[in-house]
Amino acid sequence: MSTILETVKSKFDFSIEKFPLAGPDGLKTPVYGLFRSDNGQYVGKPCSKHYVAHQTDDVMALVESASEAFDGIGSLQCHFRDGHYVSIAPSKDERRAIFGTADNIFPRFIVNAGYDGRAFNATVGFYRDACSNLAMMRQVSGTTVSIRHNSNLREKMDDLIQTFSTLRESWATLADVAAELQTRQVRMADFLDQVYGQPNENSKNSMTRHRNRTEAIFRRLSRERFTT
Repeated sequence: MSTILETVKSKFDFSIEKFPLAGPDGLKTPVYGLFRSDNGQYVGKPCSKHYVAHQTDDVMALVESASEAFDGIGSLQCHFRDGHYVSIAPSKDERRAIFGTADNIFPRFIVNAGYDGRAFNATVGFYRDACSNLAMMRQVSGTTVSIRHNSNLREKMDDLIQTFSTLRESWATLADVAAELQTRQVRMADFLDQVYGQPNENSKNSMTRHRNRTEAIFRRLSRERFTT
């Protein structure tokens, strides 16, 4: 865990400082700007005096909390672009096998801590090896939590860290749903009709788009089935 935290700290080895922005001839304004302490680069959007910028320590606390939810982190990705972005995934031993050994899904926490005027949020999604795709289940209750950058940031940050346990439970629910879906028999033609509907038989373009989309989906399904 100490190695992981050192990695996060080394990637974000700077603080974000808030300074008032001035107009022509030093004219005072009620607007503030955010700047990196290491290179003076302006980040994010202008803010008010009430805005509280989160710092690297906040991000590190979330990473540490996520490691407890996963019983160990196997994959950690960090980058900074007008904010801190961290992708956290469990070790291979913690992956939940859904079908055989070549078709696994596993949770991934996304910490999105931008300075763009939006909330500091953490989301859990799932990644599937067979299709190399990440699905963010935002429509499922309890898989996304967020807080605003205001005077209550430090207090709310503790709440956000504790909420990782809720996100972990959400992952368990999603995994159970995936396991249940694995037992279902589905006729893909009927499924696609439910999703996309029937094409307009009087429109050549509509018929062509429908055929091309259906063929592309079946080719992908065939490749995945062969792989797994």
